[in-house]
Amino acid sequence: MQALEKFTPFVLSLSGILSDYLTTRIGLGLGFQESNANYHPLNALCIFWVVAALLTTFMPKEKHWVISIHCIALAPYLGMVNNLLVIFGLFSGLFFLSCLMGFVLCFGVFLAIFK
Repeated sequence: MQALEKFTPFVLSLSGILSDYLTTRIGLGLGFQESNANYHPLNALCIFWVVAALLTTFMPKEKHWVISIHCIALAPYLGMVNNLLVIFGLFSGLFFLSCLMGFVLCFGVFLAIFK
């Protein structure tokens, strides 16, 4: 069970990045444009996996730290949510995504600090 817990942030971030990439490709096929010309899913994967490796290695193994690491690993799903909102015409920019990303990261830090 311990080994499975160590790989959970990696699996969460991989699936989030793949779903973000899939919805990005769908949006590009519908005529939308990528707002970040330098975006590539492999770059995102490298960043999230390095962060997950550092956090799982150096942070305490207490439950609130593990939950915080999982919250950070779920951040790529926000890109998918943003893409879906744009595709369905409910949203047209990055403001929502940046606000939601800030909220999730602050929530993860809050959980880590205050048990």
